[in-house]
Amino acid sequence: MLIARVADAMAACGVSIAVLFQGSDHDGSGLLSPEGLGELFGLAGVQLAPSEVAELFSAIDTDRDGSVSLDELRAALTQSKGIGVTTSRVLRGVGGSSSPLDHGGLGASMLGRGQSWNAENESSE
Repeated sequence: MLIARVADAMAACGVSIAVLFQGSDHDGSGLLSPEGLGELFGLAGVQLAPSEVAELFSAIDTDRDGSVSLDELRAALTQSKGIGVTTSRVLRGVGGSSSPLDHGGLGASMLGRGQSWNAENESSE
């Protein structure tokens, strides 16, 4: 399933969903367009075809308002194979991942090198 593959890749990137979302929410509305969602996946190092982004957007936009909120994204990823199964797994900050957020990028500035997070505590961000 595509969402499970994306959730696993996002969990492996070591940067919280909230940080990735914030980095893709250029207008600060708290909502992402299909293009913004594709950018979020790219920031996490997940390369998807436009058709895959469209498929995921349709699945994640549960209220059908034409945008994806952070809560919708978290719910979709948590219900998938990835983050939902690994909620006790602590993921390390941006150090050591292959994400474009590495080495002083968005993740380092917003999350901090070596800082860790886990999915159980992410809702407090």
